[in-house]
Amino acid sequence: MPDGRELPELARSLRSLGAPGDGPADAAQGAIFVPLLEARARAAGASVQEMLAALRGDALSARIEAFAVDAAVHGIDQPALARALTAQAGELMEPLRAALLELDVLVSNAREGAPGWNAWVAQLRRVFVAADVACRDLARLLAMRTTSAATPRWFERSPR
Repeated sequence: MPDGRELPELARSLRSLGAPGDGPADAAQGAIFVPLLEARARAAGASVQEMLAALRGDALSARIEAFAVDAAVHGIDQPALARALTAQAGELMEPLRAALLELDVLVSNAREGAPGWNAWVAQLRRVFVAADVACRDLARLLAMRTTSAATPRWFERSPR
């Protein structure tokens, strides 16, 4: 690259990514890390403009939240439960969404020089840390969803 700006390794220190897991953990990893790692791969070796475009916070936030909601409501037949899980998944993604949107705020400074670029890269690191936490939280929600669906409640009508 002519200006020497490169993206650092971002996923190596994450606890959730690649950890052996079960169905809920795998679904959470897919929902959160697939969009991030695909964007990271598109940005690798690209120009600064292409890097910043590949890692647009608003687009990544929308994609991750859609995947998280899809994972949360997968196989749910009850509309009320699906709405509740959609809301919970959205709430769990809020810190990650805020971190991603902060990337967009820093883009103009990242184009201008090393200090702005370094601030943008530091925020990108925070995005990956927030993704790690969001993945763990989403996996818990997905696990609770499957265990609570399997456990009947007292005084609840049984399916016929």
